[in-house]
Amino acid sequence: MPHISIKGPEISLDAKRTLVQEITRIASEAYGIPKEKFMIHIFECPKENIATAGVLIVDR
Repeated sequence: MPHISIKGPEISLDAKRTLVQEITRIASEAYGIPKEKFMIHIFECPKENIATAGVLIVDR
């Protein structure tokens, strides 16, 4: 069973539904594996927990 992990900022439940549907569709086509075989994990990171160049994203 293929596993796909996504790390990023928090998004709405509707956005998550769209995201996993589209990623599953594309991965299924690319691998030639049925959609039912894919497992997707979404790891959300609040903007106050992410920084680039020494500055929190929330402060940009």
